[in-house]
Amino acid sequence: MADIFKFLAVLAVFACFIYPGHAQCTLSNISVTQKPTGNLFGGKPEYEVTIKNLCPCQQSNVQFNINGFQTAEPVDPSILDKDGFVNDKLPLPYDGVTFKYASGTLFPFKPMSSQVSCS
Repeated sequence: MADIFKFLAVLAVFACFIYPGHAQCTLSNISVTQKPTGNLFGGKPEYEVTIKNLCPCQQSNVQFNINGFQTAEPVDPSILDKDGFVNDKLPLPYDGVTFKYASGTLFPFKPMSSQVSCS
């Protein structure tokens, strides 16, 4: 049994050398910037959010923890759905995705998971 674990550990290290992007890309490569637009929606300040992948490899199935997220302004579910998935689970485009929301406070969007794919 120990030999199997050793083999899997060596295989994982080898995979990192063949596909170095997998070892380099993490959730910290998902950038979230927010800025107030200066507009009000439903009496609440409006914010513009841009989500980008700063890794050279693609990240898809990007999911954010959006527990407690409330907005007076509807968000296009193909950009951010009710489960926190971004861009219809497709890879984030180079220039990112942008949406607006209206809330009394800035929401702390934090990525929870993603799937990395290097070509």
